[in-house]
Amino acid sequence: MADVNSAAAAAAAAAGAFERKAWAEIHQLLSLLSQDECSPGDLERLAVSRYLMGLDDEAVAAWEAAHQRFLDVGDRAEAGRCGFWVAFCSMMRGQMSYASGWLSRSKGVIGDDPDCPAAGYLLVPAILRALDADDAEGARELATTAGAIATRHGDADLAAFSTLGLGQTLLAMGDEPGGWPKRPR
Repeated sequence: MADVNSAAAAAAAAAGAFERKAWAEIHQLLSLLSQDECSPGDLERLAVSRYLMGLDDEAVAAWEAAHQRFLDVGDRAEAGRCGFWVAFCSMMRGQMSYASGWLSRSKGVIGDDPDCPAAGYLLVPAILRALDADDAEGARELATTAGAIATRHGDADLAAFSTLGLGQTLLAMGDEPGGWPKRPR
């Protein structure tokens, strides 16, 4: 366990590294600390760094811890967003039951707050379900709503998800000129 001064210094250095997108440095700094020494934001930065380094199991564990710590400090919206990332990572690994549980948990955590970023993230699986059900109009409405939430909150990750969803939707509706510019290159 690090002492308070070195824990605070490590957390501050990790926050600076996050701004520089120095994922390995963040991982190294925050992995030295116990979860009790990390703020909810530190745990989230650790999760992101681990995910971007391909350490999926460790990323999920850090997002789960961040989820709980955000709940402990009363930040339900951030807890819900961390829960989405647990679900997303689980979906990408084919762990659909685990992902479904986390999506339900996140929805319960944010409750009736339709305008927090977590609510936008929780629209992403609904967009995909609508596309799978050939409900392009429904998917377009959901993607547009997610995009509006992303814009209001300046959430770049949610904006990316909503833009991709909208692009897929426009392509499904036969609007290739509108859909292709929204696809990643």
